Amino acid sequence: MQAMIFAAGLGSRLAPLTDHCPKALVSLGNQPIIQYWIDRLLRTNCQQLIVNVHSHAQQLIDYLEALELPFPLIISDERAELLETGGGLRQAARLLLPDQPLFLLNADIYCNFDFERALDFWQKKGPALGLLAMRERSSSRQLLFVEGELVGWQNKKTGAYRWARSLEQEEASAYAFSGISLLGPAAFSLLAGPKAKFSIIDFFLEWAKTDCLLAYLHQEEDWFDIGTPARLAQAEAYLLGQ
Repeated sequence: MQAMIFAAGLGSRLAPLTDHCPKALVSLGNQPIIQYWIDRLLRTNCQQLIVNVHSHAQQLIDYLEALELPFPLIISDERAELLETGGGLRQAARLLLPDQPLFLLNADIYCNFDFERALDFWQKKGPALGLLAMRERSSSRQLLFVEGELVGWQNKKTGAYRWARSLEQEEASAYAFSGISLLGPAAFSLLAGPKAKFSIIDFFLEWAKTDCLLAYLHQEEDWFDIGTPARLAQAEAYLLGQ
């Protein structure tokens, strides 16, 4: 397996902590946020790690390059233009190992995610383009699934829907995306296109028109959105209280 951490975001919701620091290096407990993901990847058979950078990029590059890791760590540089998650993945496509499944991880979440269990789930489900880690939790934006396969997206605040397949909304189960996904190598050929800024959700919904993206429910694992100071404090209190 291989992994990519989306760490290029401005971290605006974490201000003022991110005024002079990349969000991935904001402290959670006793170490930077990004180190929790790296520590978990060290327990796996990870073949390489890609990290994209933009805001306060050199600070993050210096931190990552100082690490001693058993696998290559590659920087995908977005200092010229922030490309969001979909555009960032497209730019990093040339760096991917062509025969290894890819985990995609948002930097501003904490989760004691079991990579091996998720990989086993995907492999046992047969030919699927990938899987999306999902939870039953309060969220205004949700992904919609029928029989465990992605079919659409909804914004509960605005009432907007986007469908990958022609279905009535009552037929679908709605879950909140955890910011963690797995793509098989078959998806890599679908990443080609012009440089552009867009969300990875756009990729998911486009692929779901013709391919299978599975819901992977991981309700029993700890999960925190740490994208705001208040939520960061909640996660920190939980971790330090264990």
